[in-house]
Amino acid sequence: MPNFLLFLATSLAITFAPGPDNLQVLARGISQGRAAGFVAALGFAAGISFHTTLAALGIDLPGAKQVFYGICLLLVVTALPEGIWPWLSRRIGLAEKSQ
Repeated sequence: MPNFLLFLATSLAITFAPGPDNLQVLARGISQGRAAGFVAALGFAAGISFHTTLAALGIDLPGAKQVFYGICLLLVVTALPEGIWPWLSRRIGLAEKSQ
């Protein structure tokens, strides 16, 4: 019985804790307005519904893991220069001088 109570308490804590999708919707809604938050929520709901439907039907997409890693690599390759270039240009003196 103590294991069940511990499991129940942990499950409730995880259920009520906001995940990254909830935080994204909140941030989008606060910064860009109610409509943008609603669109973000619809996007997350559509993704979850699609994934849940595939899982319920027992459909496994061949190569899904490789596609996921490819998308992650693409995001890193495209986003990294945006974060590194401003810092690097300041370090080597290529940043525009404000007058």
